[in-house]
Amino acid sequence: MQSSLRQLASCGRIEKLITVGSKSGDNEEEVKLLKELKFRDGFEQRGSQPEDVISQLFATASLALFGQSGSSLTKSGTFMAYAAHRLAVISESADPAKPEPFCLLIAPQELIEGISHPELQKRAERLRDWQERTSSWEIISREVAAALELRMPDRSPAEALKQ
Repeated sequence: MQSSLRQLASCGRIEKLITVGSKSGDNEEEVKLLKELKFRDGFEQRGSQPEDVISQLFATASLALFGQSGSSLTKSGTFMAYAAHRLAVISESADPAKPEPFCLLIAPQELIEGISHPELQKRAERLRDWQERTSSWEIISREVAAALELRMPDRSPAEALKQ
């Protein structure tokens, strides 16, 4: 995303970037590249943080960045956390012609061209709805129960779990 981030920084669409999760200094090359982008209000690396601190940060964030490939999108705990916190997600994998969640992402070029705030909010809400429909604990428990039912049809899922 280096080229896209450079454009977003230079046109002022991203004013400040805050990263969390990795230990300070773990990825010196990444830090160097991000500092070179010269966001108006700077770049800050906070390193590893407790879950509640990250949740508070997400609650105040305007946007989230997802720099991994599209194939890791739905497997990423970070991505699911963005969705659960109703964040509009900028990603090179955004594609309006693809199914959810890809059609709900924000392409860097959309942000550069000036996507409206209501559209950002709409996609963030729809992304949250998608996340809730596909990965809530209620959904996961039903899928696990169905899998157990298939493997052990003579026992209830509750009996199978006891073993």
